[in-house]
Amino acid sequence: MQARLFLILLSVGILVVLLTNGNMELFLPFEFILFERKVKINSEIVIALIMLATLLITFIVGIISKLFFSRSLEKAKKRKI
Repeated sequence: MQARLFLILLSVGILVVLLTNGNMELFLPFEFILFERKVKINSEIVIALIMLATLLITFIVGIISKLFFSRSLEKAKKRKI
């Protein structure tokens, strides 16, 4: 249930970032060269990357939790029966 709440909040946050479309200026945009191309980074992209990283970390933690802790829960249920 907690993971669903995180995913919903992250989706709403990304939607807000996309809808503001340049109105939310936390810092001045800057450019850097990546693979011989100029990439412009602004505050919206940084916020979207932070949300994406949080989403991926939540997903990875969920997978690790299922892999390692689901077996121990099954064994505990069998012992009680």
